[in-house]
Amino acid sequence: MGAERKKILVVDDEKNIREAITYILKKAGYWVQSAPDGSEALVLLEKFDFDLILTDLNMPYMDGLEIIQEIQRKKPKIKIVLITASGDSGIASGADEKQLLRCLNKPIRKKDVLELTRKILG
Repeated sequence: MGAERKKILVVDDEKNIREAITYILKKAGYWVQSAPDGSEALVLLEKFDFDLILTDLNMPYMDGLEIIQEIQRKKPKIKIVLITASGDSGIASGADEKQLLRCLNKPIRKKDVLELTRKILG
């Protein structure tokens, strides 16, 4: 567990998706934390210096765009990927204006998660 190990936060209210992405990234050697909602994500954001955050768009209480605004306000250098359902492409396009790196479409595929993460983090 070297200093170069990249830290990732996965935020999704759907437990199965959150756990699947977390598992995929941990198996690939990343240090991963997860949160079921924006409030918990912001608590973790204060505790850890993440390199990348993957957040769902549609969640109760605080949606992905609200989380992104908070992340960009508090820690603007963190890279962000928005997880969206296929039908959310219009909203996801609007999110690009908020300096997102990419969108990851549901259903989530292991290959897509790993390729996008490696491309962003190196």
